[in-house]
Amino acid sequence: MNRRKLTAHVALLTTLSLIGCDTDRLAQFGAFAAAGTAYVAIFQTFTADVGSAFIAADSATFVKARTNQDAAHLAENARILRADLAQDDKTLKAYLSNLQKLNAHANLLGAYFAAMTQLTNGKASAAAVTSLNSQLDSINTFNPEIEKVSFAGKNVKDFIGLPTQLVVTHYEVKALDKQLKMSAPVIDRALTLQQAAIEALSAELNDSLSASLQLQESANVLDPYVTPGPLPSAWIANREAYIRKEVILESADGAVAAIKSLHTAFTQLATDKSSTINFGKLYSDIGTMAGYAAAAQASHK
Repeated sequence: MNRRKLTAHVALLTTLSLIGCDTDRLAQFGAFAAAGTAYVAIFQTFTADVGSAFIAADSATFVKARTNQDAAHLAENARILRADLAQDDKTLKAYLSNLQKLNAHANLLGAYFAAMTQLTNGKASAAAVTSLNSQLDSINTFNPEIEKVSFAGKNVKDFIGLPTQLVVTHYEVKALDKQLKMSAPVIDRALTLQQAAIEALSAELNDSLSASLQLQESANVLDPYVTPGPLPSAWIANREAYIRKEVILESADGAVAAIKSLHTAFTQLATDKSSTINFGKLYSDIGTMAGYAAAAQASHK
């Protein structure tokens, strides 16, 4: 074999090797898309539980404050107390609205992941590409709305450090390469915003509930149990309420771990073909999040 033919042969083998690697990477993108779809489905349950926990904790604060006031004080300060409660209702409505925006944003990501699955099956139809582009446009439009969502008194954008520029790797599979060049910065930004929002939400949840839960367990669960005489009629309900809130706190930690793993996996897939994606950890983190969500839901029954 002469040098020219040998060079051509080596080039052909190299190309086939790259295509083979890209084919493997397509399968990994498919696995990532499936994981992302699962995460989004569980996320809806998580935000519903968080919203309920905040309302319950806030209401308990008002109940305790009212219990400590006599009839004369209530009558004398009725206007102020009504105004305080009405203002707190507005705050909770705004909080729930922020959770709904996070849900809508996550749903758009879920739709993108589902559309990506159509691309990664090796048959990139025109309809699949159009669907991906449509979902990408929606996410790009919605990202600024999530930046302005507020938790713990700060906008989500304030929880994010300086932006990093993704250097998207080149794929021999043209459909994947073209899609990544266009979508990677948008999806990376969306995942960054989701991660920042969930971390802020988890921090606020822990700040709001941790101390009150310790008092709640002591006053409503432990002390009554060791006090001579019959247990209060509400003891079982109080114990359930305490455990449910503890599970929701743990689910927040699980949600943080899951979105971090999802974001890391996407970054590795988009920027480094030779990187090893820890799908075991990704699936484990999402599974843990699902377990907490299921436990929280079961406690409602």
